[in-house]
Amino acid sequence: LFPYAKINAFLYYLLVEKTASRNEIAALLWPDESETIAKKNLRNALYHTKKNLHPDIILSPNNTILQLNEEIDIYLDVDELSENSEKRLHLYEGEFLQGFYIKDAEEYDDWIGQTRFNLQKIYYNTLYKKLEANISMGIYENVETTIQKLISMDNLDEKNYQLLMNYYLKIGRVTKAIETYGELLGILQKELKIEPDEVTKKLYNYSLSRLNLVDENLDMESFQFGREEEIARIINVANRFKNKNEISAIFVDGEIGIGKSTLIKRVFYDLKDSFIIISIRCIQLDILRQYSTLEKLMKSFQKYNVYSELSKDISEILKKIKEVQKLHTFSEEDLFAIGELESLLEEFFEKIGKNRNLIIHFEDIHWMDLNSLSILNKMLLRNENILYFLSGRSKGNIAVDDLISTLSYYSKVEKVKLNRFSKDSSINYLKRAIPDWKDNSILEEIYEKSEGLPLFMWEYSKLARSGQSIKDMTLEMENSIKSRFTYLNEEYKEMVGILSFFTEGFFDAIVPILFKKKDEEIVRFLDELLKRDILKESVYKNNIVYNFTHERIREYLYSTISKTKRKNYHNEIGNYLEKINIDGFDGIERSQALAYHFREAGEFTKELNYNIEILNHRLNFVHELFPVLGMRGDSGSNKMHISQEEAKKMLRKLKEDLDKVKNNENYESIQYLELKLDYMRGRYLIRCGNYEDGLEDIKYVIKRSIVLKEKDYEINGYKQMIFYNIQRNNPTEMIKYIDKSLELAVECNYHSEIGMFLRLKGLYYLMIGEYKVSEGFLRESISSFSVTKSIADIYSINIAAAHNYIGE
Repeated sequence: LFPYAKINAFLYYLLVEKTASRNEIAALLWPDESETIAKKNLRNALYHTKKNLHPDIILSPNNTILQLNEEIDIYLDVDELSENSEKRLHLYEGEFLQGFYIKDAEEYDDWIGQTRFNLQKIYYNTLYKKLEANISMGIYENVETTIQKLISMDNLDEKNYQLLMNYYLKIGRVTKAIETYGELLGILQKELKIEPDEVTKKLYNYSLSRLNLVDENLDMESFQFGREEEIARIINVANRFKNKNEISAIFVDGEIGIGKSTLIKRVFYDLKDSFIIISIRCIQLDILRQYSTLEKLMKSFQKYNVYSELSKDISEILKKIKEVQKLHTFSEEDLFAIGELESLLEEFFEKIGKNRNLIIHFEDIHWMDLNSLSILNKMLLRNENILYFLSGRSKGNIAVDDLISTLSYYSKVEKVKLNRFSKDSSINYLKRAIPDWKDNSILEEIYEKSEGLPLFMWEYSKLARSGQSIKDMTLEMENSIKSRFTYLNEEYKEMVGILSFFTEGFFDAIVPILFKKKDEEIVRFLDELLKRDILKESVYKNNIVYNFTHERIREYLYSTISKTKRKNYHNEIGNYLEKINIDGFDGIERSQALAYHFREAGEFTKELNYNIEILNHRLNFVHELFPVLGMRGDSGSNKMHISQEEAKKMLRKLKEDLDKVKNNENYESIQYLELKLDYMRGRYLIRCGNYEDGLEDIKYVIKRSIVLKEKDYEINGYKQMIFYNIQRNNPTEMIKYIDKSLELAVECNYHSEIGMFLRLKGLYYLMIGEYKVSEGFLRESISSFSVTKSIADIYSINIAAAHNYIGE
């Protein structure tokens, strides 16, 4: 409102408090000043406020009090929120006076802090009550994201987690309720060294009782599209198992979102009439508690009447598990108790598999606790009466890798690796998922965005069916991405977030430079991301290159970083890339990367510089009149092709951008860019036959180069004039520029340029018929290019040209 922060501060205080004493405000805003100066400053603030807003906006009923004139209609969002919070929740968009600060006024800062706290408390409590009421009435719109908003405001308030767990239980997402408990448990133990309260624990135990996916009727929506071969393989193994085939396990392996659960549901639909099927889902908490997976399995058996005769065995095993879970030492007595448990389990599994076909499914086996995994290994090798389904990610879990390797060695496992769908399979999938959709372009777009990952395709297809935009990710998609980062340490999370700034992947050489860490630390970091299917590696031009396994992962990580940090990181990365040289990362690719980073950093002058370089690469001028070997273009790349119309359009755009930069930057700082652009445009116009405009640009470049003492551009300008006059067979003009060029090259000690201009001088004398003089210059040129073999190899075309002229 006002140019001075303290006048604004005065107004904000009175707007909120309505009434205050002069002494109170003077002490708040000018605590270090004398009473006389403080009150003088206050009178000045009062004067400016009345002058700029309204003469009667602030009243002074006596010499000591100031108050807001309530007869003047003033709309204040703070008042609206405080008086009618339930209907005005939308007014709260962030902290009170966010970003506002005045120096040397600690008590005023305290007032802002207290007001912020009071308003946030009103918003927080009102939002919680509204969510609670909506959930009880079955109104679920935006419930999950809103509760997450409350959690972000206070991640130690258990009632928010309880609310979220209740919501998940209401909509049947039991596993999400359990995962929420695990998240809360981790936070409380880390921050406060306590456990969740009894209400939360009751919700957790209730969730566990509803978790087990027993012999349920799977509806037709669970059918899997595009996995017919895998389904046939698995069912074939199951049928062979009934005939005492030696394979006792099926391992379905794949990344998050690949469709492992859906595939197994589809298979179980076909097998439910010939097998009893018990499914146990391993969760993150299991890995921290010994025998927790087997404990859940035994509780599942209690639910089946067909195993009622074994109820005593089950109770004894559960009792023994509880006993073993309390052990903290490895004494002889403890080891004996563990041995007893293993014997009981072995006997039990021998009994249950004798008379009935049984499938036990462990979902997300990578979260199974090591004790359960060890016993499972023994059961799989010894027992032939139970068919085990194992699904999860083997990558990055040594214990699961060892289990599968052991089973493979003894031919006990059928491994089913699920990969992403090809484009054709994806389009077929989407045609079934959105049967009434006529526009094939949306199917193509969904495939491009999903990259063939079934979960993403399904979520995008749901958006399309409901008429929503497919530009954004759904919560399910975000959750699947988040799960890849479970238990990844905070430093690694921050580091991988920075890597999301590389849209086209990154070379391994830049990582230690970027994070200023030792090679062994970087290897551990990258290896962890590879194991988690976050990154993938490949080789490009003899360099290791890393990319995110899915573009949506990179986009999600990038979206979590604030705009201010993004600008800083982009600028930092751009500066690093400018300084380092990486084999294979040069030419147009380097320029494109740098232009992108500086654009996002708001460094438009630097962006313009690299955009000029990009066009320079694409125009591919290297062909001009006997090039130097090794000074190559990227003509083999598809990125290099450019039409005449596109080139003109890009030149116009670069000129417009240059003019914009001129308006915002010191002209002296961008003269080099103007020179660079004019030189490139002049060369292009000459090549296109527009000699008049092209020569005008080149002559301007020469003129400006002399003024700016940019001798490289001066020489290059002379070259263009020489080449033009050679083409026009105009030796008179040609020699003027040759002499100037040669004189400048000698002055700058440019050895290679001297040799080239000697050759061109020889060509000039050849053109005017003075053959002896011509041969002298040509031989001198050859000598200058033949100082060493390596130099002769580089300039072999120039040497050949000189010999050719001598032959003429």
